[in-house]
Formats: sequence, structure tokens, C-alpha cells
Amino acid sequence: MKIGVITDCFKKSHEEGIKQASALGLDGVQIYATTGEFSPELTTYKKEEYKRLLKESGLVVSALCGDMGGYGFEIEKDNLNRIEKTKRIIDLAVEFGAKVVTTHIGVIPEEKSHPRYRVMLTALTECGIYAKEKGVTLAIETGPEKARTLLAFIEDTKGGVGVNLDPANLKDTP
Repeated sequence: MKIGVITDCFKKSHEEGIKQASALGLDGVQIYATTGEFSPELTTYKKEEYKRLLKESGLVVSALCGDMGGYGFEIEKDNLNRIEKTKRIIDLAVEFGAKVVTTHIGVIPEEKSHPRYRVMLTALTECGIYAKEKGVTLAIETGPEKARTLLAFIEDTKGGVGVNLDPANLKDTP
């Protein structure tokens, strides 16, 4: 089994987090990649610095965290920007050899007839297709919805969408 850590856990810069993960003998790191010092806006020079540091540290990028916070993909008028940002994070994952981008998407309604279900499904289908074409899985965090609701939602996308399992968030299913 391989073990990794999200660099934010160290409460230091990503560079220091990578060094700390290496010192602990871990295999990989997950890096928050939406804003800040490691994001799609990275310069070519900075990307090369990170790649060098990862190689020297003997670590791989196991996943990027593409969580934009708040309400995920629940609000249709905001989704165009969120979809484009997610695609750029997926591209960054490809560049760093990560096969997974994790994110929170908001609360999936139980009823498929709920208007928010369609809004979220449209956004995640587009992101999932893009991820699949790039060889990446967009892993959505388990949340307040029941496991069967999450499964049905993922099955309604056209691929490229998976689960970032957080058992503490799963609801009981009758």
C-alpha cells in the first residue's frame, strides 16, 4: 500500500510540505491546486521547480485538489467559470502525472426531477468527459447525500467522474 498526504496538512508552503512528506517516508502528495502558490496559473519555471523538487524528494503527485469551496456546482450562472477552472486543474494534473482531481460539488438532490440535479449533472458531465479524455478521474467527495443518490448521480454522467470516499460523510441507506 502506498501512503500520501495533502501538503496543506503541514500548515506550510507546498514546497515545505513536499519536503516534510519526503522526510516522513511517504510515497506521494495531494496538492491543493485551485488558487495560491500551486494553481493553473503556475509559470513554466515554477512548474519545473515543483517537478524537480518532487523528483528529488522521491514523491509523486497522487492527486490534485480542485475544490473551489462554497456550493460546488449548484448555481448554474457560476458554472461556466467553475467548469473552465476545473478543466485547467485537470490539465495541470496531467502535466504532473496525477490521475485524480478531487473536489466537492455541492449537495446532490435525491430527486432527479429537482432543478439543481440537472444543473449539477450538466456541469459534472462536461467536466467528467473532459477528465476521461485526459485519462483523469474527477473524484467527487462524499457528502450529505445517501450513497445510492451519489451512485445514481455518477451513473448519470458520461464517465470520468468517480468518488473520493470519505466514510465519515456517508449517510446510512435503508
